[in-house]
Amino acid sequence: RKLNQYEINAGFKAIYNDLPSIMDIIKSGDRILIHSGNYDISITWQHTINNLQNVSFIGIESDVLFLGSININNSNISFQNISFIPGPTIFAHDSRLRVRENSELIHVSGSSELSLEKCKFKFRQRGIMIEPNASLTANKCEFIGGSTAIQISFTAKDVK
Repeated sequence: RKLNQYEINAGFKAIYNDLPSIMDIIKSGDRILIHSGNYDISITWQHTINNLQNVSFIGIESDVLFLGSININNSNISFQNISFIPGPTIFAHDSRLRVRENSELIHVSGSSELSLEKCKFKFRQRGIMIEPNASLTANKCEFIGGSTAIQISFTAKDVK
């Protein structure tokens, strides 16, 4: 598929068919339009977005689903119109591989700023963890299940 006129006018440069192919080339200031589909982000981002500023991930259709958890460190990231559900983490225990679900979907640390708009979170434990010096802005988001939608450190920078 080629860029449509809206994408060209908005300054988009190329189309990629999956998230892994773009993760090595994302730079600060990028806007990523994401079409409908299920994306295993645990594998894609190897669990951490680090030192990226003003990067936006925008679901442009109603059924964009991220499976897994994300750690955001010293970054300014926004997600719009994306649903998040937990995915398994594989780890070694007693010389055997085990699978467990991560305790939160998004973990925000360092001097990170996370912005969420029209996102949905379905989880069993925590949806989002905001560590010291990090901040969160969430608008029109839905949290389904779990014991704690947002856990906030008492030294978090700002939560709106």
